[in-house]
This record gives sequence, C-alpha cells and structure tokens, in this order.
Amino acid sequence: MVGPPGSGKSTLLALIAGLLRPDAGLLSIGGFDMRYQPAQAKRRVGYVPQEAPSVAPLGVDEYVRLLAELYGLSDSQSAERSRALAWLRDDASPRRTRLLGAMLHLPSLLLIDEPRAWPPEDLEALEHAVDEVRREGGALLVATRDAAVAQRLQARVIALGLLTPVAERTR
Repeated sequence: MVGPPGSGKSTLLALIAGLLRPDAGLLSIGGFDMRYQPAQAKRRVGYVPQEAPSVAPLGVDEYVRLLAELYGLSDSQSAERSRALAWLRDDASPRRTRLLGAMLHLPSLLLIDEPRAWPPEDLEALEHAVDEVRREGGALLVATRDAAVAQRLQARVIALGLLTPVAERTR
C-alpha cells in the first residue's frame, strides 16, 4: 500500500494483524475469522511495526522463545526455524529482530509497516525474507509512502489517499 501520512496504512495493517478490532465488516485470514477465531488467524500473520523498539529486557533468544510459545511451535520446530533464519539474526538491529520474530512461524502473510527508513542492510534482509515467504506460497503487504520501496520489494501497489469528509466538501 502506498499513501500519504494519515491515509490509514498503519491502521489497516494493525487491523489485519489483529491488534485492533474492526468496528464493522469481516476480516478473515487463511479462512479464520479474526473476530471468532483470532488465535488461528493471527498464527498466519507475521507483523513488523513501523517503529521497531528494542525487545529489551528480553535478549533475542528469549524473544524468539516467547514468540515460539505464542505461535504454538514445539521446541524442535522453534530450533529448526531459528537455524533456518540464522542469516537474519543481528542483535544490534531491532528491525531485524522484529523481522526474525515475524518470520519464525513461517507466516502465510507478512505485514511490513513503513520500511522506507530502514538502513540498507536491513532492507536487504527484508528482501530476502520476502523471497522466502513467497517461495513458501505466502504473501506480502507493505505499507509505505514511498513507491520506490514497494517497487524494490516487487510488491503490487494499492494506492491509498486521504478522504475528505463529506461535510468538508460541501463548504
């Protein structure tokens, strides 16, 4: 999704990730209704927020163990995925740590909020992660105000614009 600040990109991703409840409508992920089967729907989504704060006081390993438990991964599944994603680990990069967490359970939908300000090495890691999600048959949804970032990730573009309320248009 490409759109200006305030157009609803981050809000839409938060809705899809299950962090916000919709006021109306239906949101289904992998055939699971977010309202009635939120745990099953959320297990199919990996989400990297716009702001990627440190996971402190947890270390990266503790963060990965916590997410593995939340996603219902066994110890062997978690260890296997951690080994497969070792290329992504960078203890000094909160974004890469969040991306590692989002990729841990091999999501069918990867949500990335505003990667335009990421350092080049983190963007390269994101490109590699996107390739992995696609190889596994998953999809990517990126929210950004920079069409070049969407193009770099080879994403289809959905343009969002600011909507002016009807009352303001009639003045």
